[in-house]
Amino acid sequence: MCHKLFVGILGKPNAGKSETIRALVGRKVRSGKHSIKVGEEVFIEAYIFVSSPQERGFNEEQFKSELEGYKIVICTIQYPQSARQRYKIDPIDTLHIAKNEGYELKIFWINPGYGSEEYTDERNIIYGILRLGGSVSLLDANREDPNVRAEKLRRSIKRWVLDELIKT
Repeated sequence: MCHKLFVGILGKPNAGKSETIRALVGRKVRSGKHSIKVGEEVFIEAYIFVSSPQERGFNEEQFKSELEGYKIVICTIQYPQSARQRYKIDPIDTLHIAKNEGYELKIFWINPGYGSEEYTDERNIIYGILRLGGSVSLLDANREDPNVRAEKLRRSIKRWVLDELIKT
């Protein structure tokens, strides 16, 4: 039973990951602990990785240590064509670590095949997420306002929080 939530915002560089975080928090923020409104008068505390572990040059141990002590983590995740060659930590490794640390995985993939740059899941990351027991939702940054994307994340987090309250 997972009592921690990992919300991954997956996308290629410039897909709209940081823009979605800004809309979710209501302002530009740095990586760290932030309060997020998920209901009329309901706020939750979450650790947010605005810069992905890939961008920050984390290895697996560094990322694992960053997760310690947080019940809800929101993390951007880079999906470049050559993640293994460019980064110390692969996108799917990021998810494996979160799962091994006891997090439920809810992944929001921005622009997988939308707009002018069509692409498919060459790295089989959807299969990897599902294999880890996670869920995947697709977001279209070309057609959806950042506030619409943020609201989808907000609703998902709120549902998880309510489910956790019911369990206790």
